[in-house]
Amino acid sequence: MKKNVKKKATAITKDAVIADVVRKHPEAIPVFLRYGLHCVGCAMAQFDTIASGARSHGVNPEYIVKDLNAHIAAMRRADRKKK
Repeated sequence: MKKNVKKKATAITKDAVIADVVRKHPEAIPVFLRYGLHCVGCAMAQFDTIASGARSHGVNPEYIVKDLNAHIAAMRRADRKKK
């Protein structure tokens, strides 16, 4: 008998590379833009972590990470309601 186990989403951390987050969660782009991290499409996004990108823009990375995780979770809930 199989159990219906929900997979828990891996939370984004400040050590995540910006390009990896955008590739996996394109819905996160508005959050980056809201904090002034317009680098989501530039070459540096391939190497910059959320922490380094945030610091270079004078933003606390913890705020971005919190908002990214909340935004992605809200989008997932909205998608589930549509089904």
